[in-house]
Amino acid sequence: MSHRITTQSEIKDAELAKSAISSLGYSFRESGSTLYITSGGNLKGVNINLNTGVISGDSDPGYGGHTQESMGVLRQAYGEQLARKQILLEGHDVEERTVETIDNEQCVVLYCMTG
Repeated sequence: MSHRITTQSEIKDAELAKSAISSLGYSFRESGSTLYITSGGNLKGVNINLNTGVISGDSDPGYGGHTQESMGVLRQAYGEQLARKQILLEGHDVEERTVETIDNEQCVVLYCMTG
């Protein structure tokens, strides 16, 4: 049985959202204030309402088999793009990106060069 899966996020900046989707290797289409992921494994069929930040998908495997966890990857990618934007605004460059385990959690770490 299919269930609608939704999660609230802070994803409201269209350009950062597009960068996040692209960074995951997925494609999308835009209609008004909504982005629809059109390819991308377990995120295909997910949509993002940029006015509210709500991410929606479907739990049915035939329609994507979306989960809170799979949609969390999108929130993480958006957070990384937001951090990169802030780093650039402060006049720094991201020199390296790694994924490290901190307190048993996988974390993205951005190393910056300060001027």
